[in-house]
Amino acid sequence: MNFKNYLNRITGNSDIYTRARMLGMTLEELLEREKELVYQYRNIGIPEDEELELSPDVEKRTDSNGNQGWFSRLAQASEFQPTGFAVNAQKKQKYPISGKQKILKSDNVSEKNISQMTAGEQALDFLIRNPVTKSVLPMASKMYIDGVDDLSEAKSNPNAKIIENINSLGNITKQYLYNYGVKAGEKGVLYNSNSDFSKKLASSPELKDFIKANKESLLKKTIRDWDFEFKGLTPDKAERYFSIQHAKLIEPYIDQNNVFHGRFIDNSDFVKRNPKTPVEILKAIPNNFGHGLQEKGLYKNYYSVFDLLIDLNNE
Repeated sequence: MNFKNYLNRITGNSDIYTRARMLGMTLEELLEREKELVYQYRNIGIPEDEELELSPDVEKRTDSNGNQGWFSRLAQASEFQPTGFAVNAQKKQKYPISGKQKILKSDNVSEKNISQMTAGEQALDFLIRNPVTKSVLPMASKMYIDGVDDLSEAKSNPNAKIIENINSLGNITKQYLYNYGVKAGEKGVLYNSNSDFSKKLASSPELKDFIKANKESLLKKTIRDWDFEFKGLTPDKAERYFSIQHAKLIEPYIDQNNVFHGRFIDNSDFVKRNPKTPVEILKAIPNNFGHGLQEKGLYKNYYSVFDLLIDLNNE
């Protein structure tokens, strides 16, 4: 990506937001920067810090507000045509989130559904499904949209299959899903091993550590299942935390060609939590938000199955 001469026409500055920086922002900050973040996403995307470190077209410095970040190496200001936005328009802008003032609507979620949400729910809904979050946390964003829009993201994914009949997954997977809380008649999604979601889970350090610690048992096929908890809000862990958090690995084994096989299963049913400490309250926000939408009938539970295939010869 060429970042040279990038100018955000909303703010008039050359500030570039990275994925890690956005993950460290609060909900209020993300909403305040909605327009400028969407503008950046549509023009240069949301890069990783490592990508900018390798680019000769950016520099790391401190802005007029004392915030350190990445900035494009701008050409002479005269090269930019007037856009109607003041160059010094860097002050925070407040965007109303009240349902009476503004409906945060997307192509995937109906205005009727949005109107049934509280102002806080509207804000979280927008935060999760907007184009910027889709770029930073695609798995979490798309799996949420599937719950509120009848699996629309999965239906458009060539490496995902909608499961109308759970029997098609085989008796072992079916029984594990029932034991995991899936109810008869619920729809599900099967992601094949070539899907981005399955690849994200297959490359996770949590799974790699499990394979390394249990390789002999996996070769002997003596492990039937294993419970996983994906923790952490750092950039490399947040995707799994917000999209999966808890999952069960079933039927894992390593074949004679040193290839790992297995399936992760997950159920999107949200159980209300009653946090007590500030940290617990923050961690419970996504879960209790989903529970609230379930109670209103705005989020439909579904299960996910991720096929995993890892050639350990390349590890």
